[in-house]
Amino acid sequence: MKSKLKHNFVLSIISLLLINGFFIAGTFNIFNYDLVQASSNWTLKTDSDFENGTLENLSVIGFGNNAKLMIPFTSNWYKINSEDNPEKRCVHGSSMIYGTDNVLVYGGYGDKGGFDDTWIYDLSDNKWIEKSPKNTPLGMSSHSMAPIFGTDKVIAFGGSSTWEYDLSENNWTEKKPNNYPSPRSNFAMTSVYNTDKIILFGGEYDENFFGDTWEYDLSDNNWTKMYPKNKPDSGASHSMANIYGTDKIIKMGGYAESSRGQVREIYGTMIYDLSENNWTFYKTEIAPDVYTGSAMAEIYNTDRVLLFSGDTGVGLLNETWVFDLTTTTWTQLDTVTSPPTRSHFRMIYDSYNDKSMFFGGDQDDFNAQSDTWIFDYERKTWSELNCTVHPSKRWSSGIAYNSITHEIILCGGMISVSPRTFERDTWIFTYDETCECFPEKTDYSFLAFTIVLLFLGNLILIVRRRKNI
Repeated sequence: MKSKLKHNFVLSIISLLLINGFFIAGTFNIFNYDLVQASSNWTLKTDSDFENGTLENLSVIGFGNNAKLMIPFTSNWYKINSEDNPEKRCVHGSSMIYGTDNVLVYGGYGDKGGFDDTWIYDLSDNKWIEKSPKNTPLGMSSHSMAPIFGTDKVIAFGGSSTWEYDLSENNWTEKKPNNYPSPRSNFAMTSVYNTDKIILFGGEYDENFFGDTWEYDLSDNNWTKMYPKNKPDSGASHSMANIYGTDKIIKMGGYAESSRGQVREIYGTMIYDLSENNWTFYKTEIAPDVYTGSAMAEIYNTDRVLLFSGDTGVGLLNETWVFDLTTTTWTQLDTVTSPPTRSHFRMIYDSYNDKSMFFGGDQDDFNAQSDTWIFDYERKTWSELNCTVHPSKRWSSGIAYNSITHEIILCGGMISVSPRTFERDTWIFTYDETCECFPEKTDYSFLAFTIVLLFLGNLILIVRRRKNI
């Protein structure tokens, strides 16, 4: 009899705990999960919100209450089927145009030699328009183009000439400033945030390497050679990027030729402050050990810059680093996955989704690639997008981001050196945020307090019942 009472007592406790637990869970929606897509802010809760079918390629990120169900989208690239694409080419200039849904493409080199044509891709109508302006630069390749903040103008510099493209007037204007940089290649040029200025540094020409800093002011139509107290070593093929929200530019690496005719690697991090007209060298114990071939991208709303890959002099690295201007330190990110080593590629920053991406490039002596990689700043992770449809292998493509439509356009590129083969196609990349399944927010402290009270109350009732038996 006692054994039977003890058995019934234990079963009663278990039953009451389960009933109360499910009652509380239902009340506080512990077992209800929202399917949230951050980029478009929609929520799915009920059966009617979902279509019939099977979800594949699911993955769980994190543990416990912080776990998220990741549902990747599979189609991010789509090809523009048009016969009006620009001719096959590579090393052409591509640039966004602020305040518009247009991307400018000019020049380049292909089967027919150098090009001097001007094209606009309209992302709203999804079509190319050859502009045929009255004036146009002579054929340029390996030139640099930079958009001017707050305008629909783009500055192109190549050889020793400076040109401005005005979208509203559909015309190129040779600026012919009194001062300008000497002819050069493999230089770096970037816009200065929230100004109509551009900074150019370094380069090479006819075995001469430059260490000069130039500022172009669109308002004054003049190049000004800056004479900072400190300056980087003369060199070419360095990486350079603007730092968001500042008038500062970061420069990494470069190379020059020594007096004995050998390549001299240039290492180190330098920041140019336009207001102070000075370069500052940051010698940190921990920093990327690369001198050329890196790609850098700003990180929106911060003073940090992302860097990936680069040449150490003995080979390429596939490391990911972040430079923090506030602390003036580099941090190597320990990402779970990482893209293979890369060169001849450009990293694009998507400010709307706060992601960086790159496509293709080459590995180990012009071995063209066709992979797409996304870097997530919040999670500090790289993800390869396994798109069923994507551009073919290539490097030195034209690629640009449009901040109005939040799309990336890629056109042209080089497939191989021998035989020399180029691409002509146009692709659009749109980043779709993955779906994340989160538990609904619950006041767990109040929930725990409620469970304890119910448990104690039920326990007292059970004990009293046992005494009465």
